[in-house]
Amino acid sequence: MTTKNSTTHQPLLLKAIVFFLLFTVEFTFAQAALTASGGEAVGDGGSLSYTIGQVDYIQASGSGGTASQGVQQAFTITVLGNDDFSSIEL
Repeated sequence: MTTKNSTTHQPLLLKAIVFFLLFTVEFTFAQAALTASGGEAVGDGGSLSYTIGQVDYIQASGSGGTASQGVQQAFTITVLGNDDFSSIEL
């Protein structure tokens, strides 16, 4: 047997749960970093995202190699002095 008091609190409890979920999602960040500067460069050849001054990153090493965790990882292009590939432009 249910009383009138318990059935009237169910919609209020449901509203409270929905409000709590919406409120917590508002302050959840998937990837966020405190950086000095950053942006995105777009050109005919593609686009590039960059950040300057990433505060922290984590590097884990194991038998299979290393893995770095952070907002953006460094990717270095090294140009070698070889004239055999003159058709490739970097």
